[in-house]
Amino acid sequence: VRLLNKDKKSLQRIVRMSVETKKRYVEKDTKESGVRAHLNLGHTVGHAVEAATNYGKFKHGEAVLLGLVAESHIAMHMKLLRPSSFERILKMVRQIAKQRNDKVPIDEVLGRLTYDKKVKAGKVRFVLPTGIGRVVVRDDVTTRNVVDAMRFAAADGLFSLT
Repeated sequence: VRLLNKDKKSLQRIVRMSVETKKRYVEKDTKESGVRAHLNLGHTVGHAVEAATNYGKFKHGEAVLLGLVAESHIAMHMKLLRPSSFERILKMVRQIAKQRNDKVPIDEVLGRLTYDKKVKAGKVRFVLPTGIGRVVVRDDVTTRNVVDAMRFAAADGLFSLT
């Protein structure tokens, strides 16, 4: 609640904790070949949305939140994430994100996924949540998974699809 009300001390504490957490991950995995990839939750779809909209419609954090919803939806449909955990994630995002009508070209998002830095051997790697605070890296996400997740996020009012 204090965070949502933009309480300065709470925000400073969260930022400090976030920086310290990221630092620990980076120190453990300087080449991003293992655990550091976990920091990319929401980024695979988020980066594709940013690129598909020419980096002009969404701030990075907004695109990553959209990616978090999409990637959590994918994880739930792949039976990696319980629906109750998905609902917790969605509730948090709804409290933070604004409803918007910005157009996102789904075909362009799908095309941009293949240019992500996490692509290995031609396969797009997604960091998917398996619970609150737990993730797994997978490369078996289908185009149908991504389209369904983007349609869900659009229906939830995070953006519009074109």
